Amino acid sequence: MYLRHKGLSNIKHYQYDGMLFIFNEDKVYHFQSLQMRFPLVICSLKKIALKEFSLNECFDFPIKKLISIKGKYIIEIPKNKFPAQIDKTP
Repeated sequence: MYLRHKGLSNIKHYQYDGMLFIFNEDKVYHFQSLQMRFPLVICSLKKIALKEFSLNECFDFPIKKLISIKGKYIIEIPKNKFPAQIDKTP
């Protein structure tokens, strides 16, 4: 539970492509980036097979922001590792 609450906050260098959050319900969850050291992209995912997902919605997640996003599967991706440019925030 602690890692879910902390997410990628206060991490200087993140060696992975992102952090996946798996929730029990498909509902609105709130994420904050107050202690982030790098900007993120946050996406809700749609499960299409046992181990396959597709991007549903993606938003810029700048440092020092609060974002609400709906989904059962949510992923935070360091912006420099995200392959596309995202223009919107929720």
